[in-house]
Amino acid sequence: MDDVLNIRTERTPNPNSLKYVVGRLLLPGGSANFPTAASAQARSPLARRIFLVPGVAGVFTGFLQATAAVAAVAVLGEQFTAVHAVGFALTGGSLALATWPGRRAR
Repeated sequence: MDDVLNIRTERTPNPNSLKYVVGRLLLPGGSANFPTAASAQARSPLARRIFLVPGVAGVFTGFLQATAAVAAVAVLGEQFTAVHAVGFALTGGSLALATWPGRRAR
């Protein structure tokens, strides 16, 4: 297995969030949400270490940009479906919860 992991950062619409893009699978089973350091303890060594960075309030893996779905509909001509709507709702809900003003990093 290759020990080199290339990581690229990208901006997101949320100014309090960054997207990190890596070139390989980090967590078997797809995406996961770690709202606290304790939730990452047993399942993700990477998420556990990310919580050591001051100010981190949560870690979500497997993020697909909502703009990709917008581009698929607007540019590629895909028909907007209920799947797109659910994806936008889940993405918006997770961003709202992760950036809720009263939420504090633990």
